[in-house]
Amino acid sequence: MDSKKIENNMDTKNPNVTIGMPVYNGEKFIKNALDSILSQTYTNFELIISDNASTDSTQDICLEYVKNDKRIQYYKQTKNIGIYHNFKFVLLKSNSKYFQWAATDDLWHSTFLEKNITFLENNENYVGSISEIKFFHNLPDGWKSIVKNIQPENFTKGLDVQPICGTYSNRINILLKLRKESGLYAVYRTEVLKKSVNVDEINLWGFQILFQIAKFGQINVLDEVLMYEYEYGETGGGTPLSHRIKSKMPLKYIIFPHLNFTIWCIKNLGKYTVFKNFPWILRYFLQGESQLLIDLLKK
Repeated sequence: MDSKKIENNMDTKNPNVTIGMPVYNGEKFIKNALDSILSQTYTNFELIISDNASTDSTQDICLEYVKNDKRIQYYKQTKNIGIYHNFKFVLLKSNSKYFQWAATDDLWHSTFLEKNITFLENNENYVGSISEIKFFHNLPDGWKSIVKNIQPENFTKGLDVQPICGTYSNRINILLKLRKESGLYAVYRTEVLKKSVNVDEINLWGFQILFQIAKFGQINVLDEVLMYEYEYGETGGGTPLSHRIKSKMPLKYIIFPHLNFTIWCIKNLGKYTVFKNFPWILRYFLQGESQLLIDLLKK
């Protein structure tokens, strides 16, 4: 089958791709993230930034970039709306064919968008595509310099990213075994992502979204490293004990942090899928108890 030629003419009124960047106090990383996005060989995109009531210089940095590139839209939330709702906010602002969430402490090779979009244009049975990922541990001196001279000492082992393929049950099994939320940062078909984003605002909401996406199709992984993740960045782990108490969660969810996620799996994945993958779901439950113990020891 002949490969489709992707449309790559910049169109600020009708972009083919939306990159959504939720951010809170991102002054340490956001310049490099923005530079790597704006250096993409695929140019027909818009970038929507949602600043979750940052208290550092994030706003000033973003507004400087807005002045210089018409593809960037910047929104400042008047109060912190939480991580999940900030992710959802940038997605719902999008009307493009494809969508990608971008973390402020990640970096992308200049061909990341082009190669993933080319794959999706030529493989309609896939709903998303991402590349292999490596960690970086030294803060780079600017994205352009790191592209020209990628030093091995700046990068560590790769992140375990796997294609999410096969039957729906197989896809869920792969996601449960991986226990990684990096798949959220793939390039997705916007229509599918919008159908998948309405989940419970609980611990591990990112996994819920991935499980929902898996209902609609497969997720590809390109066989090359085109994405770099900061090794010491935020993870998708359990919410700290103090935050759960302040949010007035029911006592059972404070004592069992991932109980609500376990209940969600039983209700939404189907009894057969849960039974088949019960050891992996149990591991998530126990992970929550481990997080609770760590929170208590920190007190």
